[in-house]
Amino acid sequence: MVKVSVIIAAYNRPDLLEDCFKALTKQTYKDFEVLSVVGHSKEVLELSQKYAKKYKNFNAFKTDSDSPSRKRNVGIKKAKGELIAFTDDDCLPRKDWVENIVREFKISKEIVMVEGYTYTNNTNRPVFSNAPENHVGGAYPTCNLSFRKDVLKKTHGFDESYYFFREDSDAAFAAMDYGKTIFSKKVRVFHPLRPTNKKSIIKQVFLHKEDFRLYKKFPKKFKEAFGFPLKRELTKSLMTYIFLIMGIVYFQYWYAFLVVYLIVRFSSLRRYKFNLTDFTSFVVLWFARDLMMPFVAAYYFLKFYAKLK
Repeated sequence: MVKVSVIIAAYNRPDLLEDCFKALTKQTYKDFEVLSVVGHSKEVLELSQKYAKKYKNFNAFKTDSDSPSRKRNVGIKKAKGELIAFTDDDCLPRKDWVENIVREFKISKEIVMVEGYTYTNNTNRPVFSNAPENHVGGAYPTCNLSFRKDVLKKTHGFDESYYFFREDSDAAFAAMDYGKTIFSKKVRVFHPLRPTNKKSIIKQVFLHKEDFRLYKKFPKKFKEAFGFPLKRELTKSLMTYIFLIMGIVYFQYWYAFLVVYLIVRFSSLRRYKFNLTDFTSFVVLWFARDLMMPFVAAYYFLKFYAKLK
């Protein structure tokens, strides 16, 4: 049988991690190991060690960093499997997850990476919540991404200069130079909704510096996968500036522009549940985010521009 190494870059979420562990104990495929790599969380390390004692295929490792890339690289070095599968500590792999990963790689030796189907429960989804989804491929989230180990060795694993955004796409782009990559709807991971801090809407703006870092390294692949960096975000920002400028120029009709803007924002929340307070917070925060985005994008573009030449 092909041995698989499942690597989890464990964060400070012991309750969620234990749910992930429980899902992995129910896998139909048996020749696999779990490597939980922990940073500074004592509670998560103790939980990982507890499962390592209880299950012979579970392992706990500690590193001096909370960087997801560093943790994954530690896991890669310790892994014994021919195939390496990544998931996150807040995910629930389906019981046939590992089995289907092996099956997809067996289709051809030319396949070097398998991107899996990631889904969540969108019923009554709170407006301030998050759960990555990947229904058609091309997103490359490490909550459901697998590689041949020899390819990860050739690409040197994960680039630790990234914070915790786009490092997965970087690893995927690097692997593409060594063979075929496929998307499989059979390789399924459920990503439960998790509440997010309202301020994260603003904080996420600064994560987009990683778009330019990735674009610097893989300009052609980035454009093919995502288009120009921040194209979508800047388009939304442009719309907000148009409403703002029109409201100022035609001040006597400012309320009309405000109503239209609120309707546009309201329509973007059709899948979500929210009250008036949530909606007000959402509109204010996204308005501020849209105003910031061009300046943040310009700053990071100029920061990386000389290196892009």
